Amino acid sequence: MKTEHAPQHSFNKGNYSVDESMLIHYITTCNGCKAEKFKGIRYHCDECREGYDLCESCYQNASQLHPNHAFKIAPAPLLKFKNYILLAKRAIEVCKRFPDLQYDPLTGYSLKDAEQVKEKEEKNLTFYRQQIEQLAIAVAKGRQQLLDARRARTQDILSRLNPQYHVMQMRPF
Repeated sequence: MKTEHAPQHSFNKGNYSVDESMLIHYITTCNGCKAEKFKGIRYHCDECREGYDLCESCYQNASQLHPNHAFKIAPAPLLKFKNYILLAKRAIEVCKRFPDLQYDPLTGYSLKDAEQVKEKEEKNLTFYRQQIEQLAIAVAKGRQQLLDARRARTQDILSRLNPQYHVMQMRPF
């Protein structure tokens, strides 16, 4: 059965990808298993002032880990920011294409609201990405310091065993 659509409707195949990195909770630690940067659903305690988060695995035992507290699903920040931006862009397009509409019927955003949401979430996305980059740099520096300390300890031990022995400095890749 063929469906007729109003001429003002347009359809296009979206170029949307659910990048795996969008589903990772980078700056969150599971309070149950202490996993950092975990994938999947994040459950956040709705009652605690201090953040209390559980990964999917630990949520199965939430009644023992964090009894008598209600949890809600907390979306992965990258996915949340991207969704808000996508919805705001849609509302901007709809409101500009149909100036008689006061708001986008899907999102409820007026043109002004949509522009503000888009700007705010783009700033949030940029800030979050900067936090991830800083975290990655800190981790890399920590790894290098750990390697340097291990190399120094090895050199110290070997020089005590054999004073002529020297561990060559390794150049980073």
